[in-house]
Amino acid sequence: MKRKTMECGQGNLTTLIFLLLGVGAEVVMPNRYQIIVAGRIDAERSLWFDGLDIQYQDGVTILSGTIMDAQALYGIIERLRDLGLSLLEVRPLTGTGLAGEGEQP
Repeated sequence: MKRKTMECGQGNLTTLIFLLLGVGAEVVMPNRYQIIVAGRIDAERSLWFDGLDIQYQDGVTILSGTIMDAQALYGIIERLRDLGLSLLEVRPLTGTGLAGEGEQP
């Protein structure tokens, strides 16, 4: 499956957060997210994402778990940028929070 890559520049991060939160609208942020990046996070750097489940699949890293608020989400995306990883997707999860189970587009 081919995914469009979004480089994690400052403007793109702001745009991503605005899209996720719906600028100008009253939005309730889901607590569970799945974040997919190109490449692999090494074992030492995975400690930066304590509390998130980290899986590796087909050349991408999938982080999933509870993220408390927009500021925490923004911080995670900044860490990924600092590691030089390309952000592929950020998806709010519903249901069990497992990819493919109970998620909604």
